[in-house]
Amino acid sequence: MGIANSRIRGMEEAEGDVIAFLDSHMEVMDLWLEPLLNIISRDPGTLAQPCVTMAAEIDVIRGIHTCIPFLMHMQYGFGFLSLDHVYNWENTTQPVPSPALLGGALVGLKSTLMRLYPREFVSTSWGVENNRLSIRSWLCEGGILVAPCSQI
Repeated sequence: MGIANSRIRGMEEAEGDVIAFLDSHMEVMDLWLEPLLNIISRDPGTLAQPCVTMAAEIDVIRGIHTCIPFLMHMQYGFGFLSLDHVYNWENTTQPVPSPALLGGALVGLKSTLMRLYPREFVSTSWGVENNRLSIRSWLCEGGILVAPCSQI
């Protein structure tokens, strides 16, 4: 069936208004969902993504987490999330726009995901669903925001 068809089947069967997709190796931290729900409550067309952290690389003393979003200049990789060089932030708890989904973790309204992830969407692709979903999200809906306060 594959991951994309499994997600579509899950969306079709879901009874709630909000859908969260997490890969099987993900482990959530306390209060991970609330920042994501806050994002989609402000703009129902937006997809929300948590910061994906490496458990061994959490700096507990300073409270800085290793986060792996795609930044707007398409840098991807492990490293400390310091967005000062990209964004002029006063408050680093604010959501950050990301041009692409990582694919392993996202939250959105069922209605939004059903529009962005139609069944015919995956019949022509294999392994690039997150890229196509990202493009459709920015062109047709509210885009993608990463919530620095949501850690998984």
